[in-house]
Amino acid sequence: MINNIYELENGRQYVVIAEENIDNKKYVLVMECNYEKDEINEDLLLKLVTTKDGGIIFENVDSSIVNQVLPVILSKYQR
Repeated sequence: MINNIYELENGRQYVVIAEENIDNKKYVLVMECNYEKDEINEDLLLKLVTTKDGGIIFENVDSSIVNQVLPVILSKYQR
């Protein structure tokens, strides 16, 4: 998933920067982008990846999940 751009049903596009599997769930660190306008919002967002009807869904996560998952993802890139 890393470096891939995903366009969701709501029209939003995200580029995946990092991913991590924790407790049998996939989390991704993404930036929202607009491929057609060549724009990237550099704010990082943590999303839970799920599927529905064969499509990929990026779900928002609450702050307790962010506090659990984000340090794991960042530790991989600080070495």
